[in-house]
Amino acid sequence: MKKTFIILCSLTILLSTSIVHAHDLWLNVKNYFPKPGEVVTIELGWGHRFPTDEVIKEGWLESIYAISPKGEKIFLKKLDPTHFSFRPQIAGIYLVAAQIKPGFLTKTTEGYKLQTKKGLKNVITCFRYDKRAKAIIQGGKKKEGISQKAGHPLELIPLKAPAQLKEGDTFPLKVIFRGEPLSKTYLFATYAGFSEEKNTFAYTTMTDEEGVGSIKILKKGKWMVKVEHKIPFPDKEECDEYLYGATLTFEVR
Repeated sequence: MKKTFIILCSLTILLSTSIVHAHDLWLNVKNYFPKPGEVVTIELGWGHRFPTDEVIKEGWLESIYAISPKGEKIFLKKLDPTHFSFRPQIAGIYLVAAQIKPGFLTKTTEGYKLQTKKGLKNVITCFRYDKRAKAIIQGGKKKEGISQKAGHPLELIPLKAPAQLKEGDTFPLKVIFRGEPLSKTYLFATYAGFSEEKNTFAYTTMTDEEGVGSIKILKKGKWMVKVEHKIPFPDKEECDEYLYGATLTFEVR
């Protein structure tokens, strides 16, 4: 097991330096296991170090909301540009979903520009980014499965509730892109306190033909899983690729 873990960590570092370009968006939840009626506070995570790195710029957030166990959308109270809250009223699993405003990022020999390649000189590469984030909150003691989906283009679908997990278990997730399983794609996972280095993850795996991959819960605590997917941009004179990113945060007790 130790040897396998070292190999996975080495693979993670290698892949991180090659495919992770843009900042990640994730959700930090103060209390993943509230009682019905308790206030839940959510913080926007942004950057390359989970759980805390940079502060996202005001105005970049497109939307944030919760989905109740009954599938109803709940709008969150804005406390400040990076903090939001709501009160789960009934027992069950709540899904919080967020996204930033999509845009273009072009790398040139002079640095990064938040625009397409048009009008720029010495362009190295360009992508149009779409970054989404979800968090799983367990309200009360009811431990049913997860049925909610946010409908994001690239989405991580938990196949087991985090409340059912403990240290040493595996957490199966399904990756879908535009409603279809995404096979042979990497899942990166880490927990709070694992590392303060950029783009460093505690565990890496790949999805199978059904788009399913399993994360080994190496330690109890707050976790983040992320996935990225690229497809060609139709107009190469404008940009090179679409870059989709999705994260899922949860806690294992």
